[in-house]
Amino acid sequence: MPKRATRGNLEHFCLGATLARTQTRLLLAELLDRTVRIDLCGPVHRVRSIMVAGPEKLPLRMVPR
Repeated sequence: MPKRATRGNLEHFCLGATLARTQTRLLLAELLDRTVRIDLCGPVHRVRSIMVAGPEKLPLRMVPR
């Protein structure tokens, strides 16, 4: 049986991942340029999943320049 292009030994590559990383990097750079300080202002709630790692809620207070 022939292998399909989407399965088999081929590695999955998400084309949108590079765009998402670029957008996030630009957003954070702009935020850091516009703020004096960023403070944590509440408890951090983490995602409970074996598929996703990171915060579900990350309450921040930004002090503008």
